Amino acid sequence: MTAPNPRQASSWAQWLQAQLDERGWIQADLVRRSGGKASRPQVSRWLTRGATPDLESIRTVCEALGVPTAEGMIAAGLLTPEDIEVTVVERHRSARDMSNGELLAELSRRLIPDEEQDLPPAPPISIPRISPEDLGVEGEHWAARRRRERDDQ
Repeated sequence: MTAPNPRQASSWAQWLQAQLDERGWIQADLVRRSGGKASRPQVSRWLTRGATPDLESIRTVCEALGVPTAEGMIAAGLLTPEDIEVTVVERHRSARDMSNGELLAELSRRLIPDEEQDLPPAPPISIPRISPEDLGVEGEHWAARRRRERDDQ
């Protein structure tokens, strides 16, 4: 492992802030998600003073963020992609880690096709109608309750 490059320390801060922003987290969220292994003063030092974390802290932060440790090590300047012979690619985040705005943007991106994109029409689907009789006794009670509700209105 190589010694951290001082200029890379700020890339750790930038990377970490971007990770927090992507999730809509504040420093306290990272501290909580790490189970307190990353302290609030530590996180503050990394973000405001450009301090470089030790390897254990990088592991802790990456685990809390749900990203590979190698990604954090690259951001901290401890590794380069060439050191681990991988191609850095965009990773897909879990929906539960996204803010409402990010979810809406992703849904829009997926559901609203580009004008150049030629998508075949969706096949028609048939949804069978279920009658109260199909549901047995509970269905009969449900149907009677619905009739009473309609009559009351």
